[in-house]
Amino acid sequence: MAYLLGSATEASIGRISSLKALNRAMSAAELASLYASGVESAEMAASNTPEYIFDFLNTDGVFTGVSGATVTAVDGIFSRDDVLKIESNGSSSTRARRVNIGNHLFLNTKFTIMAAIPSGNVTCTGFRVALTEPGTDAIEVSEAYQLSETDTWESFESGILALATEDSTRRIAIYPITDSGGITVTSGDIVYVDDLSLYKCGQTANLGANNIQLAAGQWIETENNAHAIIPDDARVIEAKQSGVLKGGTTFTASAVGQHICGADAVVLPDNVKVTMNMKATVSASFDIGDGVDQDYYAAAVTIGTEWGEVSLLKKFHDGTNKKIVLTPVSTYTGVVTSAVRVDKL
Repeated sequence: MAYLLGSATEASIGRISSLKALNRAMSAAELASLYASGVESAEMAASNTPEYIFDFLNTDGVFTGVSGATVTAVDGIFSRDDVLKIESNGSSSTRARRVNIGNHLFLNTKFTIMAAIPSGNVTCTGFRVALTEPGTDAIEVSEAYQLSETDTWESFESGILALATEDSTRRIAIYPITDSGGITVTSGDIVYVDDLSLYKCGQTANLGANNIQLAAGQWIETENNAHAIIPDDARVIEAKQSGVLKGGTTFTASAVGQHICGADAVVLPDNVKVTMNMKATVSASFDIGDGVDQDYYAAAVTIGTEWGEVSLLKKFHDGTNKKIVLTPVSTYTGVVTSAVRVDKL
């Protein structure tokens, strides 16, 4: 047995909030969003409301059979009507396909779907949903699912499917599959699907390089004076209203100031109290400033190799300059790790 906390003989004291178990690996976008804002990127941009729900009442011109699959809309399947029936003829890659899906797929898409298989199936135990490259049947992203029971409906939700571009000529396909994920199933095997819905997922931008900073509606990359428009559904890491800013700042034979969050960006709201705890791989003296005044918070303060609260000249900030900058008093090589407590007044 695996334990999230503690062991078979040792209990952990405390509380766990907002626990979520997944049977898949989380994507980079999901992790960045949770780290930055505590909100999954799939839950941003109103993505709990479907952008499009497929209607299987009429499959003509919508979903058709490929590689010998028979695709029909049927009623009375385990107490559900107007469902899509996909029956294999035993050929490889039998599937239901819709071409030119229109403006219903996004750079970050997820889907929900209901599915069922009859007990008479021989080798079909699940299904795969695939999104293709524009104008072709070449699969760009897909997710496969196995059903745990026969003759009953089960619901499934995908992870975030990141597409290279938004393109109305993409296709969506549903394959019957075997228990090993194979796309050749016994002739006559069937998978039923219903309530296929597409959702638009948000994004969280994860600021990294020191020379990236924010301007209204744009990224500005100062080294090359390059600009890029932020997508409408994007989110950026916003200034903490209350909480803890954590980060590591690396210096290599340098006495040049660096921002503690690794980005030349606003990290503080207006009118806050700050408490700074820091440690360094090599003990040294630093000025701590606000991006304009080099020693606004501290002048030549020693940061040791163990965690400790930094003695600050000022603990309150009116928000005039909303950055935190570490500047070595002399040339320094090492890493300073910071945990800055922010309390909105």
